Amino acid sequence: DIVVIAENSSGSDVRTISAGISGVSPKLNALSVSSKSYDFITLDAPTFSTNGSPTVTVKGWIGTGLSVSGKTVTGTTLLTTGVDVSSGRTFSTGLDPYTDYDIVVIAENSVGYSVKTLTEKTAARKEILSFSVPNQSAACVIDNSAHTITGNVPYYLDIDSLAATFTLPVSTTLKVGATAQSSGSTLNDFYN
Repeated sequence: DIVVIAENSSGSDVRTISAGISGVSPKLNALSVSSKSYDFITLDAPTFSTNGSPTVTVKGWIGTGLSVSGKTVTGTTLLTTGVDVSSGRTFSTGLDPYTDYDIVVIAENSVGYSVKTLTEKTAARKEILSFSVPNQSAACVIDNSAHTITGNVPYYLDIDSLAATFTLPVSTTLKVGATAQSSGSTLNDFYN
C-alpha cells in the first residue's frame, strides 16, 4: 500500500492506494458546515473529487483534540464509534457553547480511504443568565425566548437611572439599543 498525506492549517487529507486490488479509492473534498448554534453543528454531505469504486462508506466523528493516524481517530470524541455522514449530519449530543470542535470524516472502500478534518466553533449562547436591579422586591423572571425580564421594585424607587447587574454566557455582550452594557455600572431609564 502507498499512503499519501497532505496537511495544512485548514486540515489534512490522507489517501491510500492499494496495489493488486481493482477499483478506485475515494477522494474527499474539503468539509463544510451549513449551520451551527451554541449546541449543534450541521455538517454538509461530504463531496468527492473521486467517488470511489466499489461502494464507499462515509463515517464521521466530533470531539476536541481529535487526531487521525491512518483510519484511527483519537482524542476526546463525543461518539463511541463513527456515524454515517454520507448525507450530512447534525451533531448535537454534548456540545458546549463557544467551543472549538474537531470533525473527522473518513471515506473508505476496499481499495483505500480518504480522511478530511475540520475545526468548527459553536456559537455563543445569546441569553441573559441572571438579572437584578438595586432594591428590587422580588427576583426578576427572565424569559429569553420572549426576550423579556419582569421584576418588581418599591413604588417610591426612582427608576430613571438604575444600573442593572447581570450575568451573560462567555463571549456574549448585552446592548440596550446601540449602547453596550456593563453589569452593575451602565445607567438606564426603566420608565420605558
